[in-house]
Amino acid sequence: LSNNSTASTTELNAIAAATSQTIDSSGVATLTGFAGDLNTIYGSSSFSGLNDELITLSDTTLAAPVLNTLDSNTSGDINAGSVTTLTGTVAVVVTALDSANITNLGDEIITLSGETIAATDLNSLNGKTTGVINATEITTITGSLSDVNTSYAAGDNGQISNLGNESITLAASNNESATDLKQLDTYTQGVI
Repeated sequence: LSNNSTASTTELNAIAAATSQTIDSSGVATLTGFAGDLNTIYGSSSFSGLNDELITLSDTTLAAPVLNTLDSNTSGDINAGSVTTLTGTVAVVVTALDSANITNLGDEIITLSGETIAATDLNSLNGKTTGVINATEITTITGSLSDVNTSYAAGDNGQISNLGNESITLAASNNESATDLKQLDTYTQGVI
């Protein structure tokens, strides 16, 4: 492959299908395609010389673990501007959003997986994106009364969707006001 070239996953797979030889891909400067397909190419013995390419993704919905794996496969920047929905646990989504090598993230819908979440983690995630966080799968929220109320206030503001029936496990404290507890009770139908 020629120096400073751009190659798609479709093109690379077609070349690999036509030969049994290892393909020297060190001249490729930019790769394009879906993250899962790109990870497959990085893991394939059919290609050599891949590790620092710029990536332009085609995905619109993407699982954060797949994106993080791709990030570990290349030292080049990953343009994730096509991604409109990012899915995963709060930890793996935050890893993707915090990566210095993944660009054009921060306004996509985030669909969380996992049943229990700390309010501090949910609030931190909310601060990293202007997109709506879909919390449908969350069944339990843990943390201080203040942090939990902050999460629900973000729900009221439209920043976090599908909150309102979670069980709440509050951190032990002697400083909780009756007013704040009543506020929390209006936020959720779940057990506090």
